[in-house]
Amino acid sequence: MFTQKFQAWVRRWAERLVGVFRDSPITPNMLTLFGLVITAVGALLVAMGDLLVGGVVLAFAGLFDIFDGALARASGKVYRYGAFLDSTVDRYSEGVVYLGILIYFLDQHDGLRPIIVLIALAGSFLVSYVRARGQSLGFTCDVGILARP
Repeated sequence: MFTQKFQAWVRRWAERLVGVFRDSPITPNMLTLFGLVITAVGALLVAMGDLLVGGVVLAFAGLFDIFDGALARASGKVYRYGAFLDSTVDRYSEGVVYLGILIYFLDQHDGLRPIIVLIALAGSFLVSYVRARGQSLGFTCDVGILARP
């Protein structure tokens, strides 16, 4: 119940915010790819040890994952290709973030933490597979506190 209300609130907020770009040449796919670039910058900052600024940049980059879908809905440009691109770029973004964290920990010469990062990366990628497999078997997989808005 709370999650659904929060998701609806985020969706309304994002659609109002990106409404300015509804008639602009900026497309939802551009926002998706720009978000990946910002994510890479944040991950690079984390890899270089600037964890605070890197974290802030990564949080900012995460907004683009909300804005691209909001712009698609607001501009009437909701396409299956865009949804596919978005989920593919999401996986790349996750990988880039984990790579930044991995590089940071490798530089710290901490033997256990890089292994934990690799396990977390595998778990992160498994979420998509498990959801797709579950849905193919008829399960509903739309639960979770951080589910998509």
